[in-house]
Formats: sequence, structure tokens, C-alpha cells
Amino acid sequence: MPGDKVFDRTAEDIGNIILLEHVNVKIPDQATATNFYVTTLGLTRDPYIMTGTENMWINAGQQQFHMPTGKPEVLRGVVGFVIPDIEGLKMRLGAAREKLAGTKFMCAAEDKYISVTCPWGNRMRFHAPGPEFGDMTLGIPRCRSAPSSN
Repeated sequence: MPGDKVFDRTAEDIGNIILLEHVNVKIPDQATATNFYVTTLGLTRDPYIMTGTENMWINAGQQQFHMPTGKPEVLRGVVGFVIPDIEGLKMRLGAAREKLAGTKFMCAAEDKYISVTCPWGNRMRFHAPGPEFGDMTLGIPRCRSAPSSN
């Protein structure tokens, strides 16, 4: 029967997601978020919607982060990005260390991507554009679940 099949969502990279439009996480500090998402990562703040100091929307190509002020939320998985200028990102990450000191911010160049942890602990991977991402040059092509602890 079609309804009898049980799916193990922890075994899937994206479960049943077919399109990722935005990621919602609460953050405690809009200024730190601006320093991280805009100045360091090189993304842009949506200039039309949620322009106040209690919520911000950050554009990453056709996708967005929605970040209202509140107790920080940490995703269990890793958010994957495609970014057009990996070398520029490396320079901005190095320059951000002092400004983001005292937070959970970390970064490391891996073999095929740059691993970054945001000031509140969310993990990200930044990739250069390539055939595995189609024609995407800036965006969020994937989110990966954290390994199951069972």
C-alpha cells in the first residue's frame, strides 16, 4: 500500500524538501548578525522588508535567512552555500576574527569548501560555483541533517 512505507528522514540529506526558500533562526543581537552575515559573509540585507532592529532578512541569491531577535536557535545540520568569490570570503573571514571574538565564530578552509560557524553555533559550508550546483553562483543549494545519535 502506498501509505504503508515508512521513510527514515535521518538517512536523507534533505528529507522531503524540494526547494529551500529561507532559513529561520532567532538571534540575540542584530548588530553582531550584520557584522557576520553582511560584512563578513558578503551577503545583503533585504532593503524593503524587515528593515527595523527586531528582525532582519538576509539575501543569499534567491534564498534568505529570516532572523528575528530572541534566544538563539542552532540548527542540527549544516547549511550549504554557493558563493561567487571564495578568495574574498577567506579574506573577510580572517578580518572578522577580532570583531567576532567571544562568540562561537570559527572558520577553516577544507579541501573543497570553507567551513564556518556563526556567532551562535550554526554550521555552514561555502563552496565555489561548479557543475554540481547547476548555474547557481550565489545561494543555498542544500541543508544537510546532522548524523542521528541513535
